[in-house]
Amino acid sequence: MDDRFEKLLEAAPDGILEVDQKGRILLVNNSGERLFGYGREELLGMSVDDLVPVRLRTRHAAHRENFAAAPASRPMGQSMRLRALRKDGVEIPVQISISPLPDDGELHTVAIIRDVSEAEAMAEALKESAAQTRQLFELNPVPCCVYETGTMRFLDVNAEAINTYGYSREEFLSLSVRDLRCPEAAPDWESEDGLRCHRKKNGDRIEVEAQRHPMHYQGKEAHLVVLRDITERKRFEETLEEARSRAESASRAKSEFLASMSHELRSPLHTIIGFSELLAEGLEGPLNEKQKRFVQHIQKDSQHLLTLINDILDLSKIEAGRLEIASEVSSLSGLCEEAVSHVAHQAEQKNIEIRTNVPRNLEAWADRTRVLQVLLNLLSNAIKFTPAGGRILIEGSRAGAQLALSVSDSGIGVAAQHHESIFDVFYQVSATTKGVREGTGLGLAICRRLIEHMGGRIWVESELGRGSKFTFTMPPAGGEAPLPARERPVLLVLEDDRAAQELLREYLEAEGYDLVFVESIRETLVKALEVRPDLVMLDLLLPGESGLEALKSLKNLRETREIPVAVVSVVADDTALKMGAAAYVTKPVAREKLLAMVRRLAPKVRV
Repeated sequence: MDDRFEKLLEAAPDGILEVDQKGRILLVNNSGERLFGYGREELLGMSVDDLVPVRLRTRHAAHRENFAAAPASRPMGQSMRLRALRKDGVEIPVQISISPLPDDGELHTVAIIRDVSEAEAMAEALKESAAQTRQLFELNPVPCCVYETGTMRFLDVNAEAINTYGYSREEFLSLSVRDLRCPEAAPDWESEDGLRCHRKKNGDRIEVEAQRHPMHYQGKEAHLVVLRDITERKRFEETLEEARSRAESASRAKSEFLASMSHELRSPLHTIIGFSELLAEGLEGPLNEKQKRFVQHIQKDSQHLLTLINDILDLSKIEAGRLEIASEVSSLSGLCEEAVSHVAHQAEQKNIEIRTNVPRNLEAWADRTRVLQVLLNLLSNAIKFTPAGGRILIEGSRAGAQLALSVSDSGIGVAAQHHESIFDVFYQVSATTKGVREGTGLGLAICRRLIEHMGGRIWVESELGRGSKFTFTMPPAGGEAPLPARERPVLLVLEDDRAAQELLREYLEAEGYDLVFVESIRETLVKALEVRPDLVMLDLLLPGESGLEALKSLKNLRETREIPVAVVSVVADDTALKMGAAAYVTKPVAREKLLAMVRRLAPKVRV
């Protein structure tokens, strides 16, 4: 099981079960164990009917059969009282949401089970005992209100609601839920659980998180709503976002400074290299052996410094968004031959054989100079980390819709835990290089950024002591041709929350859309270039990243700038629209509102 998925599953506050078509439990999380009082080894393989009170099992089996006949995600327990049976024989009230999960032709069911004992106890207390209800209701430390379902007028409020909103009890009872809502809030917000924007009596804005519970009160259909003030939490999130923005500005300033300094350093370095070459050639008189050795040191270290400066300059251009990619039709075999000619002398000094196997008909749509830069970096690394007498092989092939070039060596290899880190800036695997001088630690980081800017990706396959194979992909020549017709529009969705991913699948796949999920900005750009989706949907709040950066990059790339981008996020900010987004909706968003937006931006028939 994917480690991240397993962590999310185990951290979920509600019980989660996966049940096969025969009703046997296949998967359970920690909350499920606590909810039912069984150990995991007891639950796995148990019939889910054993978790239902005996008097309800026949009805429950019928419900399972009905669900199998017409599987669809839906909540249970909204109009009926559901009960679960714990190991100790105690019945508990629950709310259950179920979803189908096809698995190798067999229908499995995922059930999310919530213990609503506390909410039901409060609702029952409100109905059965006025004195007990008033005490429980009034002493609740968060604002609680009861409103009539149809009119949405308040029937009761507790002391904390009065204290928070500033209205007297009498004023509250003359208001409806709509009177608390901020003018800009979505009209359908009050019909769902989730975030709210409310205003106090004095006009102050307050952000709250609402949970509703249906009940009967004073002989009327009503809802008990519990409101938790999250204003400070939202302010904290906004502060974090502001800090992130400042950090990005500082990063850009750093890149600009490095670029400026790199330019300033290259001029005197050019002079140092030039005069050291004149000295080495003996044009101003012969040098003795010691002087020659000194000049060779100057030349070697000057070239190393020049490489470092050039790498920093390239990296700063990339990070500042000023990297220019001049794509054209490029012969991969020709590029490989040119790269080999550049490093031939280095290879001969270590008696390393370099072979190429690149078909002549492979032509990429890429920046020729940048591809050559990547090849030279990979070949130089291969020579550096391959012992004398070793072998290097360059291969070219087609990889699905892309072309691939790989550089394999018989060198010292890279341990698995470093396979991703070696593409980070200034990362060096010093523990495994056995004294080999590693260089700047920028080469592979620049290679990754260059390849991704050209619409490809790069990765390594390696084991310690068994050599390495670096592979990168590029779009083939003619990549600007129209995409083949699709039966279903493809939506690329940047969303790192697995529950949100599942909800979007339920909303959109049944409506005739195919979804491709990504969880980082880098993956978004790579997939956008690879699949050319009909619509990109972005969340803004990501761990350590902002979806706005993905939007900016998509609009800056010639290959993706025409793809419509929609932002679906809890953050209420129209900055994305100013940056070129085609639509912006705020979570929680109603299903029909989301579908209307997707139908408008990604029509079923390509035009």
